[in-house]
Amino acid sequence: MVVNGKDRRERLDAVSRAVASARLEGLEPSGKLVGDFREWVDGEASIEALVEHRAAYWKAGRPAMGSVGGPDPYVVEGTCTLRNRLGVADPAELAVAENDVVSLRAAQLYARLPRATGLIGQLRNIHRQLFRDVYDWAGEVRRIDISKGGTMFHPVRMFPTAITYCEQSLRDDNLLRGLPYERFVLKLATHYDQVNSLHLFREGNGRSQRIFFDAIAHDAGYRIDWGQAGVRENMEASRAATLTGDTSLLAAMFRTIVRPLSEPAVDEPGLPIL
Repeated sequence: MVVNGKDRRERLDAVSRAVASARLEGLEPSGKLVGDFREWVDGEASIEALVEHRAAYWKAGRPAMGSVGGPDPYVVEGTCTLRNRLGVADPAELAVAENDVVSLRAAQLYARLPRATGLIGQLRNIHRQLFRDVYDWAGEVRRIDISKGGTMFHPVRMFPTAITYCEQSLRDDNLLRGLPYERFVLKLATHYDQVNSLHLFREGNGRSQRIFFDAIAHDAGYRIDWGQAGVRENMEASRAATLTGDTSLLAAMFRTIVRPLSEPAVDEPGLPIL
């Protein structure tokens, strides 16, 4: 398939955004993933074909995974490895395999961002599209309470109330549409914290919610350049908001990475990778 100049630029931008989002999770593209991206950008292969090939690569020669057990039903009993459809047993190797597949799916979504609904159902659908090739539970709300780095997220029993609140708050703010820059940044920080505090899924929350808010920002006339945010900056701002309710660090971060769609694109550090 011949890719014209406009489509190629859009695909390069989608790749940049997918890589930037993964980097905020501490994940770098493998050499194989870079090669896959190149094929897609040049029109030599579809995302579907590349995902199928990459998943088959990781599955090759691997035995079926062990049983579920213990307090966390998402991991293989006696290990800290999430049960996965690729059959990868080593956690470090799974991080690479997951990133290979999920980043391709992220680029696919970034190339055609969905119209924002502000509904948690859309967040679940984004998660499903990103992680469906890796986890059987992609798109499903977690069934256990979780924490990360000493931060406890919403307990499962509070999900019905918390989800309703998140959705109603976004509706009340008209999905952040029609807001001047500073007001948009402040509201974005508030809503981002609300969704992040949910941490709806056992894994993959950050990458999913970034696309969720990218869609909201786009429809409101703004773009979030995640490549301009640092890993520690994002982590500390998110943690402070979840622990204390103070979103000032998140707002400060967003002031450096949010721009109106009418402004020219900002080159992201280390990108393009092709």
